[in-house]
Amino acid sequence: MLPSAVFAVLFLVLTYGGVDHAVAHRLFELEGGRWALRDAPLLTQGFHRIGKNISTVAWLFALAAWGWAFMTRKHSDLRAAWERALRLIVISVGLSTALVATTKGISHMDCPWDLLGFGGSKIYAPLFEIDRFNSEPGRCFPAGQASAGYAWISLYFAALLVRPKWRFRGLAIGLIYGIILGIAQQLRGAHFLSHDLATLWICWIVGALVYDAILGCSNPTAAETGAI
Repeated sequence: MLPSAVFAVLFLVLTYGGVDHAVAHRLFELEGGRWALRDAPLLTQGFHRIGKNISTVAWLFALAAWGWAFMTRKHSDLRAAWERALRLIVISVGLSTALVATTKGISHMDCPWDLLGFGGSKIYAPLFEIDRFNSEPGRCFPAGQASAGYAWISLYFAALLVRPKWRFRGLAIGLIYGIILGIAQQLRGAHFLSHDLATLWICWIVGALVYDAILGCSNPTAAETGAI
């Protein structure tokens, strides 16, 4: 429960402690009082589109590798272990990104660029509070683009199944990838910092739950990781 408690505290600090708006205001000011980078090709075509496509291609590669490992898993214990690891990656990445996209579709939070003080016309309504001011609720929470990167923290849990000493390398890949994509969107005015944190938490908890499920199926007596 410790990771989730840490995420919860950080989220409250960012949203209700004013950090979200302070960071966004600073970026807004640095860009000249407007989101000058909103349509920048490097961010829209580079980090936004290509970043997502790289994640999709990597997932398809993992899917193909899982298929091969599944068909040959009975040949050795090592292949069976890799089959479980690849299964975890495929399920976790797919489920994480789908869950983030679904949550975006039902959330009411707006993007910074839609809000008063950031070049927009809408009044800010915090998460979990009824939006009484805006006729059209936003669909900007959590950060969808960042999920293409943060979903790969599943590599941390996959490594635990085959090469535990690689787990922090896997974690670093997911974190760095997600941070890069998240910053790119914040520079465009598309998300607050807490939106990215929420995406990271969703990806982490999905990875942990899938890991526990796979570990439990392969070893019913195994203890839970406590990573949630």
